[in-house]
Amino acid sequence: MARTTNLLGVITLSTKKIALTNQVAIREKANLHFTGYGTAGASDLICAITYEGALMALLQPMVDHTTYIGGVLNLNTVEIVAAFANMPANARIKMSIVVWDTTNSCTLVNDFIQVQNNPYDSTMETPAPVDTIGGVDYAPIDNGVTNGDNHTHQNGDGASLDPYYIVRIPAGGFFRQSTDNFDIELRDRATGTWHPLLLINGTLGIGDAV
Repeated sequence: MARTTNLLGVITLSTKKIALTNQVAIREKANLHFTGYGTAGASDLICAITYEGALMALLQPMVDHTTYIGGVLNLNTVEIVAAFANMPANARIKMSIVVWDTTNSCTLVNDFIQVQNNPYDSTMETPAPVDTIGGVDYAPIDNGVTNGDNHTHQNGDGASLDPYYIVRIPAGGFFRQSTDNFDIELRDRATGTWHPLLLINGTLGIGDAV
């Protein structure tokens, strides 16, 4: 049975940030306990963790506990475990955590979360594929929402819930296109940091971490 970690969070709606307490790791279940969500109804909310454009973990819908919203977020998915392939036992990856209001078409949270590795042993449950959002394969772009609650998510400053799948890199992959679309970047298998691949005067090299 997967271990359960209580993940406490205080949402600031004006900035779409969340202050998190307690460290989560892959292969666990996170028992969410979020406050500061305003008048949003828990049954309208989706909580997701994404990384490099791919969906890692999903809770839909969230659950109303009167004084907070929550539910159990499964971090034992094929996708999130693959992201830590060949990484050190104590590695951490900075991922995105998002809470959407699907009824009012707005984002409550678009922030970052540190997820820690969890070395495997034979007694752990086998990871399962992450659930899909609304029955379609989709993962939001990892960038911040900047213009408040009245905004469009389509190809703009946040995440669209349209039925398409955005992928810059396969989960657990070691190469990607740079955010400016000009370079190829490689992931260091030991440290997990990303570095641009450089060709200068016929010599191939690796740039500083980005």
